[in-house]
Amino acid sequence: MPDDLPRKTIEIEPAEEEKICPVCHKQKQRIGSEETEKLEYVPASFYVKKYVRYKYACKDCESHISIGQLPAMAIDKGIAGEGLLAHIITSKYADHNPLNRLESILKRHGVDINVSTMCDWVGKSADLLEPLVKRLREKILESPRINTDDTPIPVKSEKHRGSTYNGYLWVYADDKNNVVFDATEVGCHAHARRKFDYALDSDPVRAARMLVFWGRLYDIEHKAKDEKYSSAQLLEARQKESKPILAEIKTVLDGYNNQVLPKSPIGKAVSYSLNQWEALNRYVEEPILEIDNNLSERLLRMVVIGRKNYLFAGSEGGARRAAIIYSLVAGCKLNGIDPFRYFRDILARVSTHPADKIDELLPSEWKKLNTKPDEDADGDAAIAIKVA
Repeated sequence: MPDDLPRKTIEIEPAEEEKICPVCHKQKQRIGSEETEKLEYVPASFYVKKYVRYKYACKDCESHISIGQLPAMAIDKGIAGEGLLAHIITSKYADHNPLNRLESILKRHGVDINVSTMCDWVGKSADLLEPLVKRLREKILESPRINTDDTPIPVKSEKHRGSTYNGYLWVYADDKNNVVFDATEVGCHAHARRKFDYALDSDPVRAARMLVFWGRLYDIEHKAKDEKYSSAQLLEARQKESKPILAEIKTVLDGYNNQVLPKSPIGKAVSYSLNQWEALNRYVEEPILEIDNNLSERLLRMVVIGRKNYLFAGSEGGARRAAIIYSLVAGCKLNGIDPFRYFRDILARVSTHPADKIDELLPSEWKKLNTKPDEDADGDAAIAIKVA
């Protein structure tokens, strides 16, 4: 169990009669102990952070009043502290709980906050976080390789009440765990291979033959990773081994294209690969490129799971805010950061943080500067903090 979890020690003594030696009837002496640990759970708790600002004035003049200044807050006018905002953001975008479900959960703890209020808080938080995502986009554009993919998300239409249309969330990631725009397209062989996998039931002979080809391509990539090829070695392997396989695939695809029905599963697989053929060949020319964009697909999975729960985005603005927050949630996941800890800290500092040091607030850099577990907001009933 994690060493940094708080421990509640329960001491257990033997019965008094067992502390007496049955032979010489003398008092036994303690010689050691045995420890047993059980992991326990305390339901989420709330506490009120009260800021008491003392006033000073000149008694003789009865004027010139001074008062302690409130620290920067994510939301100046409102009851939400940074910890509560971080909890709402993490619950919705990392744990995939829609806000109406979160409203019910909060009520069980005696806190009544409606969905519309939480929507406003999420919107204001996203506005605060937007500069971080803009900076992430700049850093990703500096990368020579960008992983990208998209997934549809229904968006409520402002023109037709009750109806939705398909919007899209795109994900962009570089090789330095930065997540958030336009590069030379590199085809994804995982996408192409998967379409033949779908065609196995209806056309097993042709589909299985194509899967064998892709198996050979991936074997080359796996060997390169296992043996930690240098860029030069990887390029040589792809040129000598992968390129001839791709040429075989192209020949077979051209042959199948005249044999299969265009609307059949195998026909769709062949058409997809041929339409993407130039892009599918680019990775063999540059060792920095990957054979597929599975990283992007993994990052989009949280959007897909969330979409099943909250069904749609309430507006285009809501979808934009979701993109901002998902960018940072994904960055937290890639960097092994607890999203709650990250958002609680960032929301308290982002409005006053120096613009020329904004990189310190990006997930990858934040992790380097925050290696120790934070001890703020530990749930005590009352906390006194003196601020000069």
